[in-house]
Amino acid sequence: DTDTDTAIQPHTGGPPLVGDLVINEVLADPPSDIGDANCDGLISASQDEMIELVNVGSTPIDLSGSTVRDAVGVRLAFAAGTVLAPGQVMVVFGGGTPSFDGGPQAWCDPLPSNVSVAVAPAGLALANSGDTVRVVGWDGITVLAEMTYGGSVQDQSLVLQPELQAGTYLGHADVYGQPVSPGRFGDGTAIFVPMDTGLTAHTGEPPHTGTPVETGDTGVSPFPIVGDV
Repeated sequence: DTDTDTAIQPHTGGPPLVGDLVINEVLADPPSDIGDANCDGLISASQDEMIELVNVGSTPIDLSGSTVRDAVGVRLAFAAGTVLAPGQVMVVFGGGTPSFDGGPQAWCDPLPSNVSVAVAPAGLALANSGDTVRVVGWDGITVLAEMTYGGSVQDQSLVLQPELQAGTYLGHADVYGQPVSPGRFGDGTAIFVPMDTGLTAHTGEPPHTGTPVETGDTGVSPFPIVGDV
């Protein structure tokens, strides 16, 4: 892993708001056999890495100038004007050309209309042996969302259980039978956040059990690619 120098976009609004952004899923170790998480037709240990962010609040989150970081440094800086609406999902990939237009895997079907996609220009470089993923506000100080994982879960993503709530990250395949579900709940349904209650549990599947991993605090239109962010 190497640090990536990324220019931070200027921001003139109020202080970053904390508590409405959730890191719902992280793929640091794409499986070598069916690991084409971004559905571009190529399996890549780096480009198919993924971070799924969800606004579980009732107000838009302005991510202008905010950054995605790991324990090494900044991996992505969001461009000015990047706003995550209530209930909206953003999936950040390590590279490639995400192409959700159908494919051999179920998750390659067209993404729900509340999902946008970003690509980290220099990759995410998440460590398989363990790392910390943070979204840091435009001020460079405020942590908007954070999770920490160890190296015990491999060849699959880590997904919050219950999804969207502060809980435990479990192996995606251990819970749902497939390694990843970018932009969707683990059972393949669209991520839905009722606006009358904000943060909610996903009730489409019964509670699951699995082997927990070390965790830290967790805090636009159909399939747009967020350009050079």
